[in-house]
Amino acid sequence: MKVNPRHLFLAAIAIFLAVNLSQTRYYLGDENTYLYMGKMIAEGTLPYRDFYYANLPLQILLIAGLTALGLPVLWIKTLPIFASAATASMIFLGLKDEGGLEASVLYMFSYLILATTDIASGVALVAMFIVASFFAVKRGKFFLGGLLAALAMMTRLYAPFAIAGMVAYMAVRRNWRELGRFLLGIAALFAPAVILLSLAFGSAFLEPVFFFRFLVVFQGISGIPKITILRFLATNDFWLLTLVGLAIMNERKLGLDEAAAISVSLFFLLYKDFYTLYLAMLIPFFAIIAGKHLRTYGKVALAVLLVSSAYNVNQYLHKDAKMGGIPKLDEMGEFIVSGSGADDRIYGSFEIAPLLALTTGRGIIDNLIDTNNKNFMTGVFNVSTIESRLLGRVKYIVTNNFVEDGRIKTMSPEITIGFLDANCEVARVYDIPRDYDSNAVVIWDCG
Repeated sequence: MKVNPRHLFLAAIAIFLAVNLSQTRYYLGDENTYLYMGKMIAEGTLPYRDFYYANLPLQILLIAGLTALGLPVLWIKTLPIFASAATASMIFLGLKDEGGLEASVLYMFSYLILATTDIASGVALVAMFIVASFFAVKRGKFFLGGLLAALAMMTRLYAPFAIAGMVAYMAVRRNWRELGRFLLGIAALFAPAVILLSLAFGSAFLEPVFFFRFLVVFQGISGIPKITILRFLATNDFWLLTLVGLAIMNERKLGLDEAAAISVSLFFLLYKDFYTLYLAMLIPFFAIIAGKHLRTYGKVALAVLLVSSAYNVNQYLHKDAKMGGIPKLDEMGEFIVSGSGADDRIYGSFEIAPLLALTTGRGIIDNLIDTNNKNFMTGVFNVSTIESRLLGRVKYIVTNNFVEDGRIKTMSPEITIGFLDANCEVARVYDIPRDYDSNAVVIWDCG
């Protein structure tokens, strides 16, 4: 009995959504800054003018739109899950009988996608727009492909590293007319958007979005060590990597998908401030390459998909699905609300303070939302200046720490232990049993 590939895909995407939606919860992480910024915009506050934001605005504008519709924050957090489902759908429909089922399933049940797609970091949206651009180019719709690539760039400025592969492919093949239409599509959307934002916000837009990136590069600020990322990928996605390797050995000529994969791989190798979840831009192209090859295995392909997908889901549910959660978030919020007034303000780690501001209704003082360590390392923020602004004005400071034997061993960079010891006292310590970098959230009473 022949099974309809469309039915198999619908079953696969239903399982993918069920697994990821069932694990949706709040994390310690930069996603909380974007969720809070979206709420601020929905209430009339403007990015760049009213708060510091180091990215182009598409992601937080989408979050603001969903917030304005009245959707709960946890529902809005599922945006990257549905973006990944859209990416899988484009892969399935775009490849069709050329391995669409195989590639879409390999993508959805890649361990890296399972482990990162519920994090509202923006990369899932970037991957969705880049894959949409890729298939538009494959179908000869070059101007549309450029528009979609521009949307990826309006989300995050690391998107051009994936787009560069498609540009290089067209240039090498001397498809100058097609390349021109593609670049014109990018320029038609990206250039007016940047010009309008520059006119509206001036240096408050240009410096964080563009100049800050040069500071990160030139100061050699590093993200996660490359060997750690490679170990994660090789350990958890060995099924996919093996198939990609086999496909490359059997590939006679370089295609658009290989060009995009090479481009993102070069981004990984050359850019120091790289994080594991950025590989979500690479996995779709790895899945396309591997899926087209896997299709040649006939009925064995379904067995490979079933075994690899089941294995990765099981591993994910027992490992990363349990990492980074905040088990006592409600208790933290109740404590802050019970000990403060509606006009009191909080401050702290970008990984947790914006989330508590969202859940408690207590605003962040002076809109100091993004206290990422890179903002202090590059000199964009100065901790002494911030501490002088906090003195006598902030009720609670929330820090993300590593605590051992009742003593704080590490401090997040947005505040100094000297300021806290002199002006605040520890009010509550909440265990974070399964995080990557810390094990406690500390609430300091400074009021």
